[in-house]
Amino acid sequence: MHGRAADSSEACSSSHIHPEIEESQAHTLSDVHPEIEEPQVNDSDISADNADCNIISSDRGNFGDNLTECERKIIFKLGPFKPQGPFPKVSENNRPFSAYYYSYFNQAGIKIIRPWLCYSNVLNKPYCHFCWLLADRQNKSYSSAWVNGVSVRSNFTQTILDHEKSQQHISASLSYNNWLQGNTIDTLLKSEIDSKITFWRDVLHRIINVIITLVSCNLPLRGHDSDSGNFMAISRLLSNYDATLKELFLKPKGEINYLSPTIQNEIISLLGTNVRNSIISEIKKAPFLTIILDTTQDLSKIDQLSVVFRYISVTENDDNVPKEIKI
Repeated sequence: MHGRAADSSEACSSSHIHPEIEESQAHTLSDVHPEIEEPQVNDSDISADNADCNIISSDRGNFGDNLTECERKIIFKLGPFKPQGPFPKVSENNRPFSAYYYSYFNQAGIKIIRPWLCYSNVLNKPYCHFCWLLADRQNKSYSSAWVNGVSVRSNFTQTILDHEKSQQHISASLSYNNWLQGNTIDTLLKSEIDSKITFWRDVLHRIINVIITLVSCNLPLRGHDSDSGNFMAISRLLSNYDATLKELFLKPKGEINYLSPTIQNEIISLLGTNVRNSIISEIKKAPFLTIILDTTQDLSKIDQLSVVFRYISVTENDDNVPKEIKI
């Protein structure tokens, strides 16, 4: 499916069939964008999508004018359709297409592939793979000629060069190159979203660790001033050595930073609920337990009840055999 242009010996023989083709012609777009190449196809990457879309070939003739998103993705992965021939002569006024057109030799004698040029066995016409997929159809200067296929007439090489110089083709080629490099809008947006998710996850991880450290040491997080206190002091100290917290403290005032007293209280409440549920789960599994209750009066003469659970926690191995007992 992904045919390559013929080698130099084949190119010379093809020139006898197509005398208008000159090997020393200067080129335009591929010289400016030599990085645009045919994508490498990995069958394992596209097998699942192919099953959903029922696509076995990226031949332009197998598709209508409007492509679905699934079809477009599979065509991108399959790459340009470049059969090697033989190619039929459609009519007396036309010439047969040749695989020689898939490449050209620049003035330095270097063979360069035209990745955009394809041939449809269904339509029996060459077409532009890039313009078919990515040409701006809303543009006033949009032309469907190379999208739906063109006829091979005399001096077809000049027809190719004229198309490569067109603004429609240049824009479509740049869009195609962006897709190959993963610079599509969807990819960039997903990358930005994933980056933000990772950043805020790391921020919360550090904030929770600071809170757990203070709570385990029976230290208050803050006083009357929400901008000071142990929590903010430790967080600012860590920001001198941690890039994530440093970026957090460099954010402009008014932006979300998850450092407010409200967030601190919510985290403490969630951590308390998690600890409580963990203890309840262990008590329910304990084979033995005791309950101790005691009361004492506070300064307002109100009894305060405290409940103490003492229980045995049994740790089991993978075979559900007890290996450790804790009280």
